[in-house]
Order: sequence, then C-alpha cells, then structure tokens
Amino acid sequence: MSSDVESREAEAQADWLRLLDLLPRHGSYMEIGVWKGAFSRVILERCSPRRPCLVDPWQFRGEVPDRMYGGSLR
Repeated sequence: MSSDVESREAEAQADWLRLLDLLPRHGSYMEIGVWKGAFSRVILERCSPRRPCLVDPWQFRGEVPDRMYGGSLR
C-alpha cells in the first residue's frame, strides 16, 4: 500500500514541476502554505521570480484543528 501512496506523491510532484515550467521566469509569484520551504526553494530555482511572496499561517485556528501547524486551543 505504501508504494501506491509513494507513486501518487511522485506523480503529484512531477505535476507541480511541469506547472512551474509553464510559468514565465522572473514573474511575481505567491506561495500560500510554505511550511518548511521545500517547494519555495524549487520555485526560486526554477522560476527565478522577480518578486516572490511566501505566506504561511502562524496562528492556530480552531476551525481547522487537524492541520500540521498551529498548536492548540489551550
């Protein structure tokens, strides 16, 4: 089963890379949900954005408690 998950993840990553290759270089780009910045690095390397804008949530929101960021309501 994990090979199915790994295969889907690899396909999704390839799709994202193909999408980046369609974007014009030196544009203005915004990534929402930066988390650890791994994909941000890929955007910077592949697109050489003139004006990158990297946004990540920093505040816990009770309506989305299952996110990988946040903390708790305590």
